[in-house]
Amino acid sequence: MKNIYPLDGTQISSEDFFMNVYYRDPSNGKVSYLPGTSVQDINLLKLFNWDGLNSNGDGQQDGDGQFDFVPGLTIDENNGKLIFTKTQPFGSI
Repeated sequence: MKNIYPLDGTQISSEDFFMNVYYRDPSNGKVSYLPGTSVQDINLLKLFNWDGLNSNGDGQQDGDGQFDFVPGLTIDENNGKLIFTKTQPFGSI
């Protein structure tokens, strides 16, 4: 599975960038967790390893609920690509 996904743009700056991840649950609509699983209480940003830093960029166990904009690690800002830091972010097929 791909770990790098293109966004609709290039030269992305952290000041203008906001991202959240939602799962479309047939019974509850858009939710930010995986319903019916053992990770139901974990936010998808945290599950995908995109929220481990606080607003100052310091490591924090629970993160701050925001996407960690880390050039070269979570985002390729020049080419407009989102980087999953986990292998097979959506599981194996």
